[in-house]
Amino acid sequence: MTVAVGYLHASGLPVRVSAKEAAVLAEQVTSGQTDVRTLADTLKEWTERS
Repeated sequence: MTVAVGYLHASGLPVRVSAKEAAVLAEQVTSGQTDVRTLADTLKEWTERS
């Protein structure tokens, strides 16, 4: 998750997310509850909060 947020930030996209939100998403990804498309949608939402 840190890499994805770092990449978005380096690309000029500000990311607004709490540590709790990031932890929940990471758990969902590692447990297989979240697929790549859902992950991408969530990261996009985090960049649009600014």
